[in-house]
Amino acid sequence: MSHKIWVVFLLFIHLLLLVFSIQHKTLTYDEPYHYQYGYNVFHFNTSRLNNETMPFFSDSKMPISCLNVIPGQRRNLFTPLPANRAAYIAHIRKNVLLGRYVTMLFSFVLGWYIYRWSDRLYGKFAADASLFLYAFSPNIIAHARLVTTDMYAICSITVAFYYFWNFMNTPDRKNAFFSAIALGIAQLTKYTALFLYPLFLILWLLNASTREFGFIKAKNYHALFEDWWKAGKTLFLFLIINLLIINTGFLWNGSFRLFRDYHFNSERFQALQQELTIIRNLPVPLPAPFVQGIDWIFYHDKTGVSFGNIYLLGKIQRTNTPEFVGFKGYYWIASLFKFPLATQIIIMISLISYLVKRKKYAFRRNELYLLLPVCAYSLYFNLLHRTQIGIRHYLVILPFLYVFVGSFLKDWRTFTGKTRTLLSLLAVYLVLSVLSYYPHYLSYFNELVWDRKKAYKILADSNIDWDQNKEYLARYLKKHPEVIVNPPGPTTGKILVRVNDLVGVSTGPEQYRWLREHYEPTAHVAYSYLIFDLSQAPSPASRGDKGSPSQ
Repeated sequence: MSHKIWVVFLLFIHLLLLVFSIQHKTLTYDEPYHYQYGYNVFHFNTSRLNNETMPFFSDSKMPISCLNVIPGQRRNLFTPLPANRAAYIAHIRKNVLLGRYVTMLFSFVLGWYIYRWSDRLYGKFAADASLFLYAFSPNIIAHARLVTTDMYAICSITVAFYYFWNFMNTPDRKNAFFSAIALGIAQLTKYTALFLYPLFLILWLLNASTREFGFIKAKNYHALFEDWWKAGKTLFLFLIINLLIINTGFLWNGSFRLFRDYHFNSERFQALQQELTIIRNLPVPLPAPFVQGIDWIFYHDKTGVSFGNIYLLGKIQRTNTPEFVGFKGYYWIASLFKFPLATQIIIMISLISYLVKRKKYAFRRNELYLLLPVCAYSLYFNLLHRTQIGIRHYLVILPFLYVFVGSFLKDWRTFTGKTRTLLSLLAVYLVLSVLSYYPHYLSYFNELVWDRKKAYKILADSNIDWDQNKEYLARYLKKHPEVIVNPPGPTTGKILVRVNDLVGVSTGPEQYRWLREHYEPTAHVAYSYLIFDLSQAPSPASRGDKGSPSQ
């Protein structure tokens, strides 16, 4: 099979998994709000959706969501939303479902860039392997089907790094222009992209240091001055292009508002406003919603007011309390169970192989652009980030790891027969593991969680249930009308409880303590709802086999 056919085949399979696995999935909690914000953009309103009753739906909505509005409003994008509540809900539901297909297209684009980058670094076969890991990435599949900004951010951050790597290795005007545009567009997807600015600066300084130290050592100050002058012009180009893109994306809403005129919620921004008097009277060359969104992100991450209690390994932390500090290493633990074991093994082998053969590679020219974002995002999310509501925030590291795997697999032809067999078996294992969860990819756990009914003992929230399985619940209850749903207290009979209610994410942790500490689930509905048979004595914790979907 030629490389082109293989690429088309993998991307086609990936799209098939996206399209068919989402058909019976109801709207997640966040999708209507992303759609609403995108819809407002078409009505020239990029202000935050915050108000006194729902301030937490405003923090991370971005203009890129307007793309999800186009399929449902293609005939008239400016038609007002229905005023009637029932008609409004029906409209949102119908058009969010259509808008999901736009997000899927960006997943296709990201797959192509992963292939392209791996190909340029390590060759065709390595690129095939990188794309294969991406195509069968269950967490990517889960979130590439939704009207949220997660997939947009993952894609745009990867693409921005690709073009910056290209610019650093071939520093001409054309590559600088494309890199600056990619960096600016990324800022319209998710605030995670703000990390690109310090990371790009670090990479630029490392790239320039060797050259400039050479000028200084040779006392060639004229060349040093010319290098600085060229760097200054490039920096100015990046600054202007990024300001234009960000301001245009937010329709110049509140651009150049004085810093003193902002009302901030986070302690960090309030401190800046009070202590740095030198900037209080300066205009901020950014749109007000963009600045306000950063403030909301800091505020919500500090307090947890915008999300439910956080949960890990059977322990719960209440948000919006002085005790709320988050779980250190949350995403490292989550990825151990949420990333396919085959993928983890291949990544670890690739890292070990790279360290052994590191002298064969130009680390500062190539792999640094893959591993620096992985390390930076990994440290931030695991040590500083407290909005621990799902693995989706951490998926930004995956495309870089998939490309990096190519550094190992480029030598496929030199591998021994045993090594090839092992890698082939891992590939088959990956496919079988991923397909075994079809179509419930949001709830994917690898085989370290052998009894799938017990995944709730490790993680919850959007790692398992994001309200996406209401249709499966309705089907089950229609067939089993005797089931008691979310009982308010201890009872007998067959009962059904949402995972997030059971562990205390969406309810008080005491509400179902009697159930989770004394009973084991006997079945599940689409992994989001657990079924307990309380007509018999409590099941011992050791009992139970690998669960399969009840619907």
